[in-house]
Amino acid sequence: MRETWVDYAKGIGIILVVFGHANRGLYSSGIYISPEIYHYLDNVIYSFHMPLFFFLSGLFFVSSIKNRSKKVFLWSKFKNVIYPYAVWSLIQGGVEVFFSKYTNAKTSISDVLLFPLYPRAQFWFLYALFMIFIICAIIYHKKYFLKLLPVFFLVSFVVYVCSGDFGNGFHFNYVSQNTVFFFLGCMFSKYY
Repeated sequence: MRETWVDYAKGIGIILVVFGHANRGLYSSGIYISPEIYHYLDNVIYSFHMPLFFFLSGLFFVSSIKNRSKKVFLWSKFKNVIYPYAVWSLIQGGVEVFFSKYTNAKTSISDVLLFPLYPRAQFWFLYALFMIFIICAIIYHKKYFLKLLPVFFLVSFVVYVCSGDFGNGFHFNYVSQNTVFFFLGCMFSKYY
Protein backbone atom coordinates (compact mmCIF):
# COMPACT_ATOMS: atom_id res chain seq x y z
CA MET A 1 0.00 0.00 0.00
CA ARG A 2 1.35 3.41 -0.97
CA GLU A 3 1.89 5.92 1.77
CA THR A 4 0.78 9.39 0.70
CA TRP A 5 3.15 11.12 3.10
CA VAL A 6 6.10 9.50 1.27
CA ASP A 7 4.77 10.76 -2.08
CA TYR A 8 4.32 14.25 -0.60
CA ALA A 9 7.86 14.16 0.82
CA LYS A 10 9.28 13.11 -2.57
CA GLY A 11 7.23 15.81 -4.30
CA ILE A 12 8.51 18.50 -1.95
CA GLY A 13 12.05 17.18 -2.42
CA ILE A 14 11.73 17.31 -6.22
CA ILE A 15 10.40 20.87 -6.12
CA LEU A 16 13.32 21.88 -3.90
CA VAL A 17 15.82 20.19 -6.25
CA VAL A 18 14.44 22.16 -9.20
CA PHE A 19 14.33 25.39 -7.19
CA GLY A 20 17.84 24.83 -5.81
CA HIS A 21 19.31 24.20 -9.26
CA ALA A 22 17.46 27.21 -10.72
CA ASN A 23 18.63 29.38 -7.82
CA ARG A 24 22.26 28.33 -8.38
CA GLY A 25 21.94 28.80 -12.13
CA LEU A 26 20.57 32.32 -11.73
CA TYR A 27 23.27 33.19 -9.22
CA SER A 28 26.07 31.97 -11.50
CA SER A 29 24.54 34.07 -14.30
CA GLY A 30 24.57 37.14 -12.08
CA ILE A 31 20.76 37.21 -11.78
CA TYR A 32 19.77 37.23 -8.12
CA ILE A 33 18.12 39.46 -5.53
CA SER A 34 21.09 39.68 -3.17
CA PRO A 35 24.02 37.46 -2.22
CA GLU A 36 22.62 37.14 1.31
CA ILE A 37 19.22 35.86 0.13
CA TYR A 38 20.87 33.53 -2.40
CA HIS A 39 23.19 32.01 0.24
CA TYR A 40 20.39 31.72 2.78
CA LEU A 41 18.11 29.88 0.32
CA ASP A 42 20.98 27.71 -0.89
CA ASN A 43 21.98 26.71 2.65
CA VAL A 44 18.41 25.93 3.71
CA ILE A 45 17.55 23.90 0.60
CA TYR A 46 20.81 21.96 0.37
CA SER A 47 20.84 21.15 4.08
CA PHE A 48 17.98 18.70 3.72
CA HIS A 49 16.52 18.09 0.25
CA MET A 50 19.01 15.43 -0.87
CA PRO A 51 19.34 13.87 2.59
CA LEU A 52 15.54 13.49 2.42
CA PHE A 53 15.82 11.28 -0.68
CA PHE A 54 18.49 9.09 0.91
CA PHE A 55 16.43 8.84 4.10
CA LEU A 56 13.38 7.70 2.09
CA SER A 57 15.50 5.17 0.19
CA GLY A 58 16.78 3.79 3.49
CA LEU A 59 13.24 3.66 4.83
CA PHE A 60 12.34 1.07 2.19
CA PHE A 61 15.66 -0.79 1.99
CA VAL A 62 14.89 -3.54 4.50
CA SER A 63 11.45 -4.30 3.04
CA SER A 64 13.01 -4.37 -0.42
CA ILE A 65 15.82 -6.83 0.38
CA LYS A 66 14.43 -9.05 3.14
CA ASN A 67 12.60 -11.52 0.86
CA ARG A 68 15.13 -11.58 -1.98
CA SER A 69 18.66 -12.76 -2.41
CA LYS A 70 21.32 -10.07 -2.43
CA LYS A 71 22.02 -10.89 -6.08
CA VAL A 72 18.36 -10.39 -7.09
CA PHE A 73 18.18 -7.19 -5.02
CA LEU A 74 21.31 -5.71 -6.60
CA TRP A 75 20.21 -6.73 -10.10
CA SER A 76 16.90 -4.90 -9.58
CA LYS A 77 18.76 -1.82 -8.36
CA PHE A 78 21.13 -2.07 -11.33
CA LYS A 79 18.17 -2.04 -13.72
CA ASN A 80 16.34 0.74 -11.86
CA VAL A 81 19.26 2.96 -10.88
CA ILE A 82 22.38 2.27 -12.97
CA TYR A 83 20.66 1.69 -16.31
CA PRO A 84 18.92 5.12 -16.22
CA TYR A 85 22.13 6.62 -14.84
CA ALA A 86 24.13 5.34 -17.81
CA VAL A 87 21.54 6.19 -20.46
CA TRP A 88 20.88 9.72 -19.23
CA SER A 89 24.57 10.41 -18.55
CA LEU A 90 25.34 9.57 -22.17
CA ILE A 91 22.37 11.55 -23.52
CA GLN A 92 23.12 14.63 -21.44
CA GLY A 93 26.84 14.29 -22.09
CA GLY A 94 26.23 14.02 -25.83
CA VAL A 95 24.11 17.18 -25.77
CA GLU A 96 26.81 18.96 -23.74
CA VAL A 97 29.50 17.92 -26.24
CA PHE A 98 27.36 18.95 -29.21
CA PHE A 99 26.56 22.40 -27.79
CA SER A 100 29.91 22.86 -26.05
CA LYS A 101 31.02 25.63 -28.39
CA TYR A 102 27.94 27.66 -27.41
CA THR A 103 28.26 27.36 -23.62
CA ASN A 104 30.55 28.56 -20.86
CA ALA A 105 31.66 25.03 -19.97
CA LYS A 106 33.48 22.96 -22.55
CA THR A 107 32.75 19.23 -22.51
CA SER A 108 34.72 16.59 -24.38
CA ILE A 109 33.73 13.07 -25.35
CA SER A 110 36.35 11.73 -22.91
CA ASP A 111 34.65 13.73 -20.11
CA VAL A 112 31.37 12.01 -20.93
CA LEU A 113 32.87 8.52 -21.17
CA LEU A 114 34.26 8.80 -17.64
CA PHE A 115 30.73 8.60 -16.21
CA PRO A 116 31.35 5.15 -14.64
CA LEU A 117 33.92 6.80 -12.34
CA TYR A 118 32.83 10.44 -12.35
CA PRO A 119 29.10 11.13 -12.41
CA ARG A 120 27.94 13.96 -14.63
CA ALA A 121 26.32 16.85 -12.78
CA GLN A 122 23.03 15.88 -11.12
CA PHE A 123 23.56 12.16 -11.73
CA TRP A 124 25.81 11.94 -8.67
CA PHE A 125 22.64 11.05 -6.74
CA LEU A 126 22.00 7.83 -8.68
CA TYR A 127 25.69 6.92 -8.52
CA ALA A 128 25.91 7.45 -4.75
CA LEU A 129 22.60 5.68 -4.15
CA PHE A 130 23.75 2.58 -6.02
CA MET A 131 27.06 2.54 -4.12
CA ILE A 132 25.09 2.73 -0.86
CA PHE A 133 22.83 -0.11 -2.02
CA ILE A 134 25.96 -2.21 -2.67
CA ILE A 135 27.40 -1.43 0.77
CA CYS A 136 24.11 -2.20 2.51
CA ALA A 137 23.54 -5.40 0.54
CA ILE A 138 27.01 -6.59 1.53
CA ILE A 139 26.44 -5.98 5.24
CA TYR A 140 22.77 -7.01 5.26
CA HIS A 141 21.84 -10.02 7.35
CA LYS A 142 18.14 -10.68 7.89
CA LYS A 143 18.58 -11.58 11.56
CA TYR A 144 21.11 -8.93 12.63
CA PHE A 145 20.84 -5.93 10.30
CA LEU A 146 18.21 -3.98 12.26
CA LYS A 147 19.93 -4.76 15.56
CA LEU A 148 23.27 -3.50 14.26
CA LEU A 149 21.88 -0.37 12.58
CA PRO A 150 22.91 1.99 15.39
CA VAL A 151 26.49 0.71 14.99
CA PHE A 152 26.34 1.09 11.18
CA PHE A 153 24.90 4.58 11.62
CA LEU A 154 27.67 5.58 14.03
CA VAL A 155 30.39 4.12 11.79
CA SER A 156 28.94 5.89 8.73
CA PHE A 157 28.85 9.15 10.68
CA VAL A 158 32.51 8.80 11.71
CA VAL A 159 33.49 7.90 8.13
CA TYR A 160 31.64 10.97 6.87
CA VAL A 161 33.30 13.27 9.40
CA CYS A 162 36.71 11.88 8.39
CA SER A 163 35.90 11.59 4.67
CA GLY A 164 37.99 14.61 3.76
CA ASP A 165 41.05 12.57 4.70
CA PHE A 166 40.20 9.75 2.28
CA GLY A 167 40.13 11.68 -1.00
CA ASN A 168 37.26 11.70 -3.45
CA GLY A 169 37.72 8.58 -5.54
CA PHE A 170 34.39 7.13 -6.65
CA HIS A 171 32.76 10.27 -5.21
CA PHE A 172 33.49 8.99 -1.73
CA ASN A 173 32.27 12.22 -0.14
CA TYR A 174 28.76 11.87 -1.64
CA VAL A 175 28.57 8.23 -0.63
CA SER A 176 29.88 8.73 2.92
CA GLN A 177 27.75 11.81 3.59
CA ASN A 178 24.52 10.23 2.41
CA THR A 179 25.06 6.78 3.91
CA VAL A 180 24.35 8.47 7.24
CA PHE A 181 20.87 9.52 6.05
CA PHE A 182 20.25 6.16 4.39
CA PHE A 183 21.01 4.33 7.66
CA LEU A 184 18.81 6.80 9.51
CA GLY A 185 15.97 5.84 7.14
CA CYS A 186 16.71 2.16 7.78
CA MET A 187 16.52 2.80 11.52
CA PHE A 188 13.10 4.46 11.15
CA SER A 189 11.84 1.59 8.99
CA LYS A 190 11.26 -0.38 12.20
CA TYR A 191 8.48 2.05 13.09
CA TYR A 192 7.00 2.34 9.64
